[in-house]
Amino acid sequence: MTKNGNLGCLSIGVLTVSDTRNEKNDSSGRFLMDAARSGGHLISQYAISKDNLYDLRAILSSWIADPGVEVVLVTGGTGFTSRDSTPEAVQPLFDSDVPGFGELFRRLSFDEIGTSTIQSRALAGIANDTIIFCIPGSTGACRTAWDKILKDQKTPFTFIDEGSTRRKEIIAKFLDLELFERKFKLAKEDSVDLKGALKRLESRNYDEEIEQSNQELSDTRTELTKQQEQCTVLKESLEIKNRREFMWHRANPIGAILDLRKFDGIYPLLLMYLLFTIGTSIYAAIWPFFTVERFEWSPSMIGISLTIYGVCFAIVQGVLVRPAIKIWGEKKTIIIGFCIEFSAMVTFAFLTNGKILIILIPLASLGVLAQPAIQAVLSKSVGDDRQGAIQGVASSLNAIAMVITPITMTWVLAVFSDKTAKYYFPGMPFLVSAFMVLLCLMIISRRKQVITP
Repeated sequence: MTKNGNLGCLSIGVLTVSDTRNEKNDSSGRFLMDAARSGGHLISQYAISKDNLYDLRAILSSWIADPGVEVVLVTGGTGFTSRDSTPEAVQPLFDSDVPGFGELFRRLSFDEIGTSTIQSRALAGIANDTIIFCIPGSTGACRTAWDKILKDQKTPFTFIDEGSTRRKEIIAKFLDLELFERKFKLAKEDSVDLKGALKRLESRNYDEEIEQSNQELSDTRTELTKQQEQCTVLKESLEIKNRREFMWHRANPIGAILDLRKFDGIYPLLLMYLLFTIGTSIYAAIWPFFTVERFEWSPSMIGISLTIYGVCFAIVQGVLVRPAIKIWGEKKTIIIGFCIEFSAMVTFAFLTNGKILIILIPLASLGVLAQPAIQAVLSKSVGDDRQGAIQGVASSLNAIAMVITPITMTWVLAVFSDKTAKYYFPGMPFLVSAFMVLLCLMIISRRKQVITP
C-alpha cells in the first residue's frame, strides 16, 4: 500500500455476506477493515447483508454509484450451496472482469487447504471505476487474499489510481491521511444532514404554516382587545382636597411622627402600639431558647409548637378579628386582647410542664385580636390627609420593635438562665413582656374618647 510506495490513500467499502453474523462476531469483515487501515486507507462503508442476490445488488449498486467508494471488498457467499449467491449478484454489475484475481487466489489457497480450493468462486471486476473483490467468508481466506495478493499486487490498484484523474487530484489534496479521514467523515455527516433537511422541506406546507401563523396573530390581537376593554383603571380614592403636598422634612420616621402632634392623644396610642409590638415579638425572639432551657424540647418539638401558634395566629387574624370588632368595638377588643396576652405571658413565665404549654398556645394566640384593632384606632385618630403618614409611622415602629426585642429579651434570658445566677428564672422575659402589655392596658383604659365603627 502507501507504505510500499505503490498506492495513494483509497476509500474502501467492506461488505460481509452472511445469514448469521453481526458486527460483534464478524471476524472476516473486521480483519479486512483493520488491514486496510493499517495500510493507510480509509474505510468509507461497512455493511452486513443476508445472502440474498437482490439485497447484495442493491448495496453494491449504491456503493458503485458513490464517488466516495473506490474499492469494495466482499467476503462470503462464494461457495456452491443454495445460499451462496455472491458471484451471481456481482457478475452482472461488472463493466469488465479481473480474472487473474480468482485464478491466483485459488492457486495460493491450494497450498493451504488442498483441493478444497475448487469450492471457492472468488472473483473480481470493475464497475464505474470501482474495483470489486469477492473473497470467501473465512478469516483465513481474507488473510490470504489481503496478505498475498491485495497488499503486494500493484496492478489492480494502479488501474484505479491511474484510471481516474479526479481521484488522483483528491488524493493529492489530502496528503495528511488523518486530515483526509476527518474531512471525509464530516462531509459524509453533512451530506446525511442535508438529505434529511431536504426531505423535511419537501414535506412542509409553508403556505399553510403562514396562514396558520397569521390566524394565531389575529386571534391574539382580538383577545388583547377584549382584555383591554374589560380592564378597569382604578382611580385615586382620596379626594384632591385631602391630598398633601410632598415635603422632604416629613419623608422620614421622626418627621412623620412630629407632623402628627396636632392630633390629640395620638402619641400615647403610638407608644401603646410600640410597647405591644415589642412585647408580642418575644415569641419569635426567644421561644426556641426558652423551651430548650425550661422543658428541654427537641428541635422537632419546637417546630411543632411554632406551627401550632402560626396556624392559630392566622385563624384569629383572618376569621375572628372582624366579628370581634363588630361585636365589641375597637377599644373593647383591644382591652380583651391585652388581657389575654397578659395572662398568657404570666402563665408561660411560671409554667414548668411543656404539655400544658402546648394546650395553652391556641388560647394565647387570641391576644393578637388587639393588633388590628389598634391600627383601626390609629387610623381614625388622624384626618384623611394623614392616613398614609399614620400607616407609615406604624410600620416604622413595628420595624423598631423587631430590632429591640431580640437584643433585649435574649439578654434577659441569658442573665436569668445562667446556672450561677443569683436568681435562676428563665421565664423572666415573659414577665418583662407582660409588664409592657400591662402598660398598654393602662394607656387604652385611660383613653376617654371611644371610637366606634
